[in-house]
Amino acid sequence: MKFGNGFALVLLLGAAPVSGATQDQAPPDKEMLKLMEFLREMEMIKQMEMMRDMQQVETIGAQAKQSPPRAAAPAKKETAK
Repeated sequence: MKFGNGFALVLLLGAAPVSGATQDQAPPDKEMLKLMEFLREMEMIKQMEMMRDMQQVETIGAQAKQSPPRAAAPAKKETAK
């Protein structure tokens, strides 16, 4: 009988920290929720700016491919008087 009681006690003590850790978590407060929302919005703004920049780069690249290459300007020769 003593072995069974000791084994039950070990199981009970071993499981106590696991069950206690899940119950002690407090819900996040309003300030933390606002901060998390702010960080999400900042990440979304960064992604939107990056997409806009990529579109500008693609537009400039497309324009560069379509435009004919520039010819060198003819050199002006000065004549001595």
